[in-house]
Amino acid sequence: MQEINAYVMAHYIHPIPLNDIAAVKMNRSAFCSYFKRCKGTTFSRFVTQYRLNTACELLKHSGKSVSEIGFLVGFNDLPHFIRVFSKEKGMPPGKYRKLYSCPEPDRDDTTEPETRENIL
Repeated sequence: MQEINAYVMAHYIHPIPLNDIAAVKMNRSAFCSYFKRCKGTTFSRFVTQYRLNTACELLKHSGKSVSEIGFLVGFNDLPHFIRVFSKEKGMPPGKYRKLYSCPEPDRDDTTEPETRENIL
């Protein structure tokens, strides 16, 4: 199972066909049963959750656009990314960013802003 986790983490930005991952250890049907028994979810849902969790981190901590983040985490269609994100997180990515993004560090307000009067 560790090999599968590592594979997903390394390749999540690309499509991961179930046949490819299953071929590593067993046939497709056996893999699906094994994965669901071990993880309690389907392989497809696991990959989607990993992608969405990565998107959440990028939304909170980067200035990248929603569309760029969607593509970076493996969604090749922006409307699909927004639809899946909204369904799973209860809000669209833009709203999620507004609610959970880290504020910029506070500016030191003890110094006066540079104005023409201060410079002269």
